[in-house]
Amino acid sequence: MTLMDPAKRPVLTFVAALAAVTLMLSLCSAAMAAAAGRGDIVTVKVRTANAKPRNEAEARVLLRALGNAAQEACGASSFSLPDVRVAVRRSACWHDAMARAVKATDSRMLADLHARTTSRHREG
Repeated sequence: MTLMDPAKRPVLTFVAALAAVTLMLSLCSAAMAAAAGRGDIVTVKVRTANAKPRNEAEARVLLRALGNAAQEACGASSFSLPDVRVAVRRSACWHDAMARAVKATDSRMLADLHARTTSRHREG
């Protein structure tokens, strides 16, 4: 029986963790693609004090809540790894969910804020 050099263990642990994250991301991507291909619509309740924002601060709070709900509907949560959350927020699923949610509020202020926020993220 050969013992592994202790100096190489952290490298193997990192490689195993990286492989696990890669597998998880690919599974999440596959699940999102499968759901999108079937045309499934997932609903998530959004709890907020005001569904019709009266000022930009309220619109920002609502937009953040909608973004978190869209993230959950598209396969990630606040407990997901940061890379998973970023991948979901860049997905067509998330952008479509946000567009539907913002439209459903029928708030011009929220729609304008969403448009500004989305264009800023795409430019940067």
